[in-house]
Amino acid sequence: MKEFLEEYGGIIAVSLIGYAVMSGLWEILRMLCETSI
Repeated sequence: MKEFLEEYGGIIAVSLIGYAVMSGLWEILRMLCETSI
């Protein structure tokens, strides 16, 4: 189990962070589009 976490824990963390960043960027872009119109 420890080896599994060491191998895949980083991948899962990076994917979760990437997903959070992308969803955050979409929210910011949507806000910018709404305010610019």
